[in-house]
Amino acid sequence: MWNKIKKYLHLIFIKYFGIIIIPLFVLDLVTKAVMEKVLGGVAGETIPLIPNLFDFQLVYNTGSFSGWLGGDVGHIVLILISLLGGVGLIYLLIKYRNKFNLGMNIGLALCIPGDLGNLVDRCFYTKDGPRGVIDFLHFYIPSLKFDWPVFNVADICLVAGVITFAVFYLVYDHKM
Repeated sequence: MWNKIKKYLHLIFIKYFGIIIIPLFVLDLVTKAVMEKVLGGVAGETIPLIPNLFDFQLVYNTGSFSGWLGGDVGHIVLILISLLGGVGLIYLLIKYRNKFNLGMNIGLALCIPGDLGNLVDRCFYTKDGPRGVIDFLHFYIPSLKFDWPVFNVADICLVAGVITFAVFYLVYDHKM
């Protein structure tokens, strides 16, 4: 029995990049829970860290990036997109792991916790409807009128994963 357990742990952590996926997924969920608690669960609550540059600000985003596809129908569409996207990413990582180069596999492995982390948030409801994805990282520069939409660790994983996959595909493996 122990050999079977070791075999599955090897498959998950080494062969399918679980050593990246699981810790980032947990980091995303933990940071969201901690920041929601620290910010008192009040949307809009802010803790300034670096004046005129960076703060923690609690946002319950019921849409996607910057609130796109908000509302009840958009919320359901985003849940379906996240479900299909997560399954698709896992499928690609397992099925094409040996055909993709290491950078492309790492890119996929970075996207998975981002997709699943935001999916978990989207599935929570309150008495008033969908809670939304917990976002809390806010960059802004008032003098330049720059105000980036509030985001979270899952968003960082998704963006880093897509960029990593694209760069390694375009630079090293564009003949695929």
